[in-house]
Amino acid sequence: MKIAVPEWQGRISPVLDAASKVLLVDIEENRQLQRQVKPLVPTDPWARAEAIRQMGAEVMICGAVSRMLETALRSAEIQVIYNICGPVEAVLTAF
Repeated sequence: MKIAVPEWQGRISPVLDAASKVLLVDIEENRQLQRQVKPLVPTDPWARAEAIRQMGAEVMICGAVSRMLETALRSAEIQVIYNICGPVEAVLTAF
């Protein structure tokens, strides 16, 4: 499973729509296998969702997200877990 987390200064980015990068974490059998940071360039919600889908993300864990971007992500078959805040490491551990 590949999880996407918008990251800002070691914490979950407050608003996914404005995030400039995303941390991608591959998880298998509750172990983190690989991490990479990718830029989030598109600002259009549908283009942003497509870019995240092309990164291979299956789950998006984020803070606030607009209804339009959430709809676009769900249409791209990405599970959205929103209203999450705190340090990235603590959130990944809890997940």
